[in-house]
Amino acid sequence: ELTQALRYEMPLMRQMEAKRAMMRAQLPTSEYERFALFDKEQAYTRNLVATDNETFVLLLLCWSPGQTSKIHDHPCEGCWMRVMEGRVDEKLYLKKSGKMVQTGFSRYSSGDVAFVDDCVGFHSIGNPSDTAGAMTLHLYSPPFEHCRAWPDKNDARNVCHPAMTFHSAFGKLC
Repeated sequence: ELTQALRYEMPLMRQMEAKRAMMRAQLPTSEYERFALFDKEQAYTRNLVATDNETFVLLLLCWSPGQTSKIHDHPCEGCWMRVMEGRVDEKLYLKKSGKMVQTGFSRYSSGDVAFVDDCVGFHSIGNPSDTAGAMTLHLYSPPFEHCRAWPDKNDARNVCHPAMTFHSAFGKLC
């Protein structure tokens, strides 16, 4: 009974501690602006801030105005996301009857922290502003090399496996 409780409660405790750390962190613009590299030709950029290559990777995602990610999963223990600037929308999805069916919607603003893993559902993130960029800090544990993405929500069988690449690493373009 104890081992079963720990199996379910330990990951939850880890999730809550990571969320508290993301919320508590004092991150003035001067701390992350060197990682804030946008590319208006892309929906978003993935900018590597820190990693130990084993237990975590910390990325600053810079979202172009009006852009959204593909629906995707997280082949790790989950993703903690903190909105640094602007607003982002999250749509949750589940596979149902050969489609990706939207099951939830949340809007996050500067300072908000959210968590998602595949038990919660698959998701897409987007910048609802047509004029301003947005920035989100993402903590993944452990790091991963590929995820699954669905380019067409009406065809859940059409899945791709994009590599997790970086637009920049430690403030320098890749």
